[in-house]
Amino acid sequence: GYAGVRRHATPGLRALLLHRVALAAALDGRASAARQALDGARRAGGDPPEPGREPSWLYWLDGVELAAMTGRALVALGHPGPAEAPLVAARRRGHPRGAAIYGGWLARGYLQLGEVEQASAVAGEALLDAVRAGSPRALGPLSELRRRLAGHPHEPAARRYAALVAAAGPYLPRAPAAPPGRARSDAPPGRGRAATASRIPTGTAARRRTG
Repeated sequence: GYAGVRRHATPGLRALLLHRVALAAALDGRASAARQALDGARRAGGDPPEPGREPSWLYWLDGVELAAMTGRALVALGHPGPAEAPLVAARRRGHPRGAAIYGGWLARGYLQLGEVEQASAVAGEALLDAVRAGSPRALGPLSELRRRLAGHPHEPAARRYAALVAAAGPYLPRAPAAPPGRARSDAPPGRGRAATASRIPTGTAARRRTG
């Protein structure tokens, strides 16, 4: 936990841990604790990580990633407006896993704003990214979003997304049965997984966002 490593952690690692604390607090309804953790993460990660100072496994952590983590916490706190720009920026980087995770949070933010069609379209894109990435963790935000979109059965966009989820079911990544221990990877998946994703009927659910 953060309390046990904060004295010896590098700035990047402190920022990462504080962002995780912020998200957990936000999801638990502890807004004050979440904002305090976000402030701490902002201070810790205010400067770009210095080469060679951070652990090698934090190669992926940079300003865009930290901003996107702030965005997801803001969505969890119910403040989707300022979360849109950093989440959109993170999705544009082209990494399927990150695009799926942050796309799920972005879609959730749009739904909070009452933009059901926009939320459904972004969710459809994120779902396909999750298939391409082959990452069970990438499905987390989308699982919650599916339940929320189910509350809009009369919206055509929500129905299209539900149909896409049903079609993608056989291809969705699942947690491995073997014990954990495999290294985290954001690298693009192999051709097999991408080809699988290309066979999923997308219809209009995965169309590009407007504006």
